[in-house]
Amino acid sequence: MEIDPTSAIQEMVEQSDSNGMMGSMMQDLAFAIPGVDEAMSFAEIMKHVKSMEYSVIVFDTAPTGHTLRFLSFPTVLEKALGKLSTLSGRIGPMINQMSSLMGGQVDATEDMFAKLESMRAVITEVNTQFKDPEKTTFVCVCISEFLSLYETERLVQELTTYEIDTHNIVVNQLLFPKKSSNCEHCRVRHAMQQKYLNEAHELYDEFFHIIQLPLLTEEVRGPQKLQEFKTPPPPPADPAPAAQAQAPVAESSSIPSTRKEISEDEEPKKRRPYRFWPTTRPSISLERPRQYSRPVGVGILPAYDHALAYIKRDSAQCKAELEKYEAELAVAEKEGKVEEVARLREKVGILEVQSEINLPSVRWKARNGLADMSKKVYRHLVEQRWREDGALDLLMERIHQMNVVPDMLPALHPSFDLRINFPEPPPEDIRLRTRVKRKYQKVEPGVYLLPEQTRKHPQVYTTVFHTESRLYTMVMVDLDVPDYENETFQGYLHWLQPNISLSSSSTTFEVRSHTKYIPPHPQKGTPYHRYVIILAPQADNLPIEVPKISDEERLGFNYREFAETYGLDASKGGAAHMWREVWDETVSKLYQDVLHAEEPVFGRMPTPDRYRELKMEKKYI
Repeated sequence: MEIDPTSAIQEMVEQSDSNGMMGSMMQDLAFAIPGVDEAMSFAEIMKHVKSMEYSVIVFDTAPTGHTLRFLSFPTVLEKALGKLSTLSGRIGPMINQMSSLMGGQVDATEDMFAKLESMRAVITEVNTQFKDPEKTTFVCVCISEFLSLYETERLVQELTTYEIDTHNIVVNQLLFPKKSSNCEHCRVRHAMQQKYLNEAHELYDEFFHIIQLPLLTEEVRGPQKLQEFKTPPPPPADPAPAAQAQAPVAESSSIPSTRKEISEDEEPKKRRPYRFWPTTRPSISLERPRQYSRPVGVGILPAYDHALAYIKRDSAQCKAELEKYEAELAVAEKEGKVEEVARLREKVGILEVQSEINLPSVRWKARNGLADMSKKVYRHLVEQRWREDGALDLLMERIHQMNVVPDMLPALHPSFDLRINFPEPPPEDIRLRTRVKRKYQKVEPGVYLLPEQTRKHPQVYTTVFHTESRLYTMVMVDLDVPDYENETFQGYLHWLQPNISLSSSSTTFEVRSHTKYIPPHPQKGTPYHRYVIILAPQADNLPIEVPKISDEERLGFNYREFAETYGLDASKGGAAHMWREVWDETVSKLYQDVLHAEEPVFGRMPTPDRYRELKMEKKYI
């Protein structure tokens, strides 16, 4: 099926301007939008899809530049329609009046804008279809040349940015000359193609399925040729070495894969350890997991192969010893030997960690955020990284440098990791502040934030290392509110939530409406304010009854008295975080809209003037 997008656009313009008064201008405007031809083509396909039933639809896009413009088309169209709608309100009546005077339709511009709005809805639907990996996948087609491979990498990176599924690459028009051939041109061309084919495998073997297609002697057109092409010719007798090892295809793809997952016992692969341009790959997370693959092929580095074999033997021995102690533990528990049970449980815990801690796949998952926190070995590795790689050291350094200890509490010994996220700073351009959706970013302990960033409560994440559920109380306090009557500083309670249940299987908790969050509002004329969040363990792991704190009781909040009253002791565990803020113009808006109070202004007392009385007397009599 061949579809002409030009006729579709012209039909839309003619329906909006039947008398031809504005047809040429609107047609030029429509064709000036980048990617509109591809968009209209896909829109026509969607119309046919809604009326007919197909299992698979292949949409052949234009080259890389047109495809990338097509992907950015919804954003461009959104901005263009916004400006056009603004102009229509200003000059639309004048255009309609001129059109009526010249014999045209009165509502020509309104009809045209209605058509553009409907086109935007179609493009938005297309964009949604593209981002659904269950329905759409991109297959990159290239030839084994430098420029084509470069454009393919550019397309792959852009598709990753747009969150569009792609994991198949077709390398077309490959030459496989026979050994008896004397064609010098074919031999040189084959050598060049194999060079860039090796580069393609070096770049994409880990996450992509690379399909090699030979150069045919005739063009594939028509049903009969397509049927013949369904069964590709057998692979060549001497394929590229890198082409023998291929990575698994994502399960969401509708294109079948014949490759198997890379294992640590595969045959050695000869790859070039060199890339001729930088690449960008999607981040690894629990939402986008990846499978571990060994960094060095079998046989390439014998020392690595021997070390890996030694680690596997040691792991097998530890697991055999673990099974023996687990059997002894079961017998001791039945017999009620308390001391023996405690000793065996300690031994079993050590062996659970030692049996897997040295495996490269386990360490890779722990390092890349794919740790299964229900297993002790992962909890050990994640906690070890938190305590020894600088995160805990940085937190405690800022806590003591900013005198949170002892100003707020006498001692603090965190037992798990607490992270908070606030929106990123607003753009410097005022016009973009209401048009750009700001992402949440991780807050480093002790940094300065803007009051505008903390207008809403933060996203709180925890990494807990105990498997059983324990109860904690969360308190957020400002330590630097002026107490002008006593000429000192006092605390202000911003947020309180008791009885929070946390364990290693929970990464966050539900925000309940106990004592609501009041955004930080550092007063004008004061130094920087320290804002501290404490997650303190509750005594005996029992729930506590804390009354809601009224807005009047927030000022003058004393954490030490509160902790002593309800049995909270941060020196025995818990978590903490802090940041700083100073006054700016947005604080005045917080006092007006949130606090509904008059904004105080502080400053230093003026220096007494010892000559004030003398200055009031006349200098000359």
